[in-house]
Amino acid sequence: MKKKSLSVLQFINKHAILHDDNVTYDNSDYKWIIKSYPNKNPGIYFICVRVDGELVILKVGKAEGAKGIWQRLSQYRSSGKNRVEGKSETGRYDRSVITIHLAMQEVYKKYGKKVVMEVYTHEMPKLNIDYCGYTLESSHIRSLEKLLSLQATKEGHSMTLSGQN
Repeated sequence: MKKKSLSVLQFINKHAILHDDNVTYDNSDYKWIIKSYPNKNPGIYFICVRVDGELVILKVGKAEGAKGIWQRLSQYRSSGKNRVEGKSETGRYDRSVITIHLAMQEVYKKYGKKVVMEVYTHEMPKLNIDYCGYTLESSHIRSLEKLLSLQATKEGHSMTLSGQN
């Protein structure tokens, strides 16, 4: 018999921690105003907005890098203005900054210009598995992020900041 899975909101309530409930976006500097994350652990994060008291998920994201969630949220916090204007160190435009900026314009259309978002996090340790006599580091972050993103879409969440909407 297959075990019934939690809804994504139930998962957030049971397994995630509210990191910041006062997140806004600075249109002129192409960055988010969000608290710095205290830990450098990998995991997943949820960007949400409250609509009539209900939490609506805008994005489920993964942070697998060496500095984990701290690094991913730091990328959101850093100014993207030079990267959009082609004045970055590489001299190239940064499509990811533009993509987020355009997605935020969609968020404004749906939820108003003064939208305030909430960010929840769920840290996930990397696991060691034995394989053919070797100990390998394994991460299930990507799988969980994909599963929860697809489930959130099926459950009717806007996923406006996700490339999957």
